[in-house]
Order: sequence, then C-alpha cells, then structure tokens
Amino acid sequence: MSLVAAKCTQCGANIEVDDTKEAGICQYCGTAFITEKAINNFNSYTVNVNNFSGANVIMNNKQDINNLLQLARRFRKDCNSIEAAKYYNMILTEDPSNWEAYFYCNYYKACSIRSKSQIQESAMSMVLCLDTVLDMIDKNLQDDNSKVIALKEVASSYYLLSTFLHNALLQTDGLNNIPVAEMSQHITSVAITCVYIATIEYMVGDKFNQKFPELSGQLQNEIVMAWKQGVEFHIDCYKQAPNQGEGQNIINSYVEKIKKIDSSYIPPEKPSSGGCYIATCVYGSYDCPQVWTLRRYRDYTLAPTWYGRAFIRRYYKISPKLVKWFGSTAWFQNIWKRTLDKMVEWLQDNGVEDTPYNDLQ
Repeated sequence: MSLVAAKCTQCGANIEVDDTKEAGICQYCGTAFITEKAINNFNSYTVNVNNFSGANVIMNNKQDINNLLQLARRFRKDCNSIEAAKYYNMILTEDPSNWEAYFYCNYYKACSIRSKSQIQESAMSMVLCLDTVLDMIDKNLQDDNSKVIALKEVASSYYLLSTFLHNALLQTDGLNNIPVAEMSQHITSVAITCVYIATIEYMVGDKFNQKFPELSGQLQNEIVMAWKQGVEFHIDCYKQAPNQGEGQNIINSYVEKIKKIDSSYIPPEKPSSGGCYIATCVYGSYDCPQVWTLRRYRDYTLAPTWYGRAFIRRYYKISPKLVKWFGSTAWFQNIWKRTLDKMVEWLQDNGVEDTPYNDLQ
C-alpha cells in the first residue's frame, strides 16, 4: 500500500489515499471519491486553512464553499447539529458575509443548552443576532424571491428554537429538589424566562415588518405566526407564576396587531384561580358543597402564600391531563373520592364553609 496526499473532492479536506486503489471514502465527510481525482485536486491547490475539526481544509474558490454548504445542509436536514455546525463554522471562516453560516452558527450554539440559566442567555443571544442576520440577507441577496425564501427559513428556525427553549424550560422546572427558601425566586425566574422566549418571536415579526415592508405581504403568515407564538409564551409566564407575570399591555398590543391581519384570532386565556379539575370530575359539578369547600381553601389558605401558589400552579398544569386520560375510569374516581372526602371533612371540621361560593379574581 502506498499512501499519498490528496484532497477530498466533496468537502475539501486534506487526506491520504492508497494510490493502488481506484476509489476511497473521505474520513471527514464520508463521501466516496475517485483516487486519481482526489490526488489531482490536492496538487492543484496551494493555500491551506486549518479548521477546528482537525481536517486541513483548502478553500480558495467558490466551489469549495458551495460543497461545504451542501454538506452543512445535508447534516441539518438529518438533524445532526454537531456536524452541521462544524461545516457552517468552516464556511464562516472563509466567507464572513454568508448569512446562512452566520445564522446557523448562532442557532446551534443557542440550542446547546445545559441548564435553565442558559435558556435565558440563548434566548437573548438570538434576539441580539437577528438584526445582523436580516442585514446580511438584505445586503447579500439581490432579488426579492431569494430574500423571501431566506426570511421564511429564518422565521421557521426561530419558531423551532423558541419552542425548543420553552419545552426545555418546562422540563427543567422541577420543584422537588429546590430548597424551600429558594422556591419563590425560582418561580419568578421561570416566569421571566418565558418572557425572554416570547421576545424572540415578537422581534421576528417586528423586524420583518420594519426591515422588509415591501415584502411584508409575502411574509404575512410568518409574521403572524411569530406574534401568536410570542403571545402564547408571554401568557404562559402567568401560568408559571400567577402573581409574578407582568406585561399585559404588551400582550394586548400584539393581540391587536394580529387581529388586524387575522380578525378571527382568539388569544389563549390568562389562567385564573378557577378549575378544580379533579374535584369537579369526582363530584360531578363545579358548584356543589364539596367543591365550594375546596375552592375556599384554595383561595383563602393556599393562594396567599408563595408555596401555596406553587402547589396551585403544579396542580393546574397536571390535573387537566389526568382528568382527560383517566377521568372516566372507576379506579381514578374511587381513589380520588376517598382522598377528597377525607380532605373536605377535615376542612369543614376546621371551619371552612360549604355554602355557595364565587371564586376570588
């Protein structure tokens, strides 16, 4: 076997090939190549650029960047973020004006969160990079059709990112391991993070309108979807911390913007203290003596305290799903009725009335 220097004809990495074989496989991108062409490819270049992956990549013409773009897009389509980010970084080194490489380098960095505190950082970093991305698209893409395609891709990616960050926030929002003294601060932090995530979507819709007014008609769906997503996440801060959420005026302003385009839009309701899903399911009515007792206990004993509000928040997050999945089953009804009967009896013995009751707002 005789190893000689060559250059991958697909990704541009410097490799060694066995010149006794007609073909080989690139160790970096996995693409098959003709040995003779790979050797000739190496001999025709003289400028080397090291990239962080360890491959010595030669990129001194447009074709090299196009090849890397194809690889980056292929890995992105396959949801291989590590490989996609690698090739986008390689492109950005050679072509700092490439909007796609700049955007996805930031995008994949924002997706690589490891803790709840990083969710806030990721959300704000993507808000801050939006102006730069849109400026690059406006400056470097010449025709309107290319700009619309690029902007739709950006809007879709931001939508996916905000959804990912929101889901990650809910998954890390466990109260079991949080010290009691820190729980109130934790709940407030979750609510604030929901607002950060909402801001991502608000900004996408706003910036599209401001920077590309001549294209707003073609981007109307993306603009409205971004605002709707922002409203949904902003309202969710009330679900996370009912007494901590602020910004109802901001929510109202975006609802009005949406309705100017989609008059049928109905925003999600801000959660109230009402509900009592399991109790209503078990006793068959929201207005009956047992549920009146439980609602009084909720409003006058639990709601005034931060730990009580934390319990209420978790209850209204979980109980609707439990009722939906198991509410009609006998075992669910029996288990909860025994539990609630004992609780109602204890509350009534301790002075909580069972007379008709209207919820506190």
